[in-house]
Amino acid sequence: VLTKYTLKLEQISFFLAADVHKLINDKAMNINRALLGNERATAKLLFNLMKSELEKEKLHHLKWQERVKDWKLIQKNCVVQSFREFMASEEIQNPPTVKMEMENLTKEQIVFSEQRLRVLQHIGTLLPPIYTKSDLNEWYRTLEDLNKSIDTYNSECVEKMRVRYELVQGKCQEKVQICKMTLLDKNICTIEDVEVVHSSMLQMTEKLKHRFEEELEHMDSDFKEMAKWHEQHCQGLYSCVQEAMGLWDVHLLKLSQQEDVLQKKVDGYRLEQDNIIQVMKDDLDTILEKMKMASCEEELKEYLENALSSLDQIRTRYENETFKQIVMNEVMAYPKAILWELISYSISISQHFSVKEVFKQ
Repeated sequence: VLTKYTLKLEQISFFLAADVHKLINDKAMNINRALLGNERATAKLLFNLMKSELEKEKLHHLKWQERVKDWKLIQKNCVVQSFREFMASEEIQNPPTVKMEMENLTKEQIVFSEQRLRVLQHIGTLLPPIYTKSDLNEWYRTLEDLNKSIDTYNSECVEKMRVRYELVQGKCQEKVQICKMTLLDKNICTIEDVEVVHSSMLQMTEKLKHRFEEELEHMDSDFKEMAKWHEQHCQGLYSCVQEAMGLWDVHLLKLSQQEDVLQKKVDGYRLEQDNIIQVMKDDLDTILEKMKMASCEEELKEYLENALSSLDQIRTRYENETFKQIVMNEVMAYPKAILWELISYSISISQHFSVKEVFKQ
């Protein structure tokens, strides 16, 4: 185009051809500069536009990444929160099966306590002389058997609750695995994060397991302490009643001794009386023998008088009030001795049970 107009200008202008070419070159240069400027501006505009689009795309990508990150965090928190709610639920913290076992244990404990109370109250009827030490031993064996039955039942209940707790722990472990697989399947977080979450969940289950174990250990310890306490007090009660029966045996022994003393004294007096009378009877027999051998009336009369006198002495001896009074005095002193033995027994038994003595009053 410029060449065409250059030729026309050369034909019609009064300028030299060199000046025309110079003018055209200047115009061409200006046009080229303008075109180059426009191209540069266009290129810059395109660059700025592309840069703006890239920045927008980058910003959108970053926002999308943030949203994805937030979504994953929300999903992870939902999984963790669901596990926390599961662990905090009443079914896990206070399992219904364990509650049922505790209710059954309480009911059985009431029944056992009533049975033991009846057995303990029965000892109040084991009073001498109707009941003996063999009856007391039989009572203590019954009490021991009942205590062993209670201890066995308590141990079985602890084991049952241990099984119930283990089932709950199994549910917790199963829930942990489900949550872990959910995180992995949904690709919510990295394997490292999954392991961290899994570790925290295991810590919660271990904490619950530790609590269950502490409860069982505390319960088992309480049962053992209670069994030991009952055993000691039952043994103490048995020993106390044994000692009381021992006091009764001592009392019976002393009564028997008092009776033996009285019997010996009465027998001694009776033997002395019988010996004296026997001597008199022997003398009478001698007189009668001599009387049989008498040869005259005077001797017969003398022996007869002696025989009658001997019979009077024997009758007098049988009717001797002094002997009867001595025996009566011994017999009358016996109730007083028995009374003192009763008072002594009352004092001993009162001191044994640490109560006020009232029989003497």
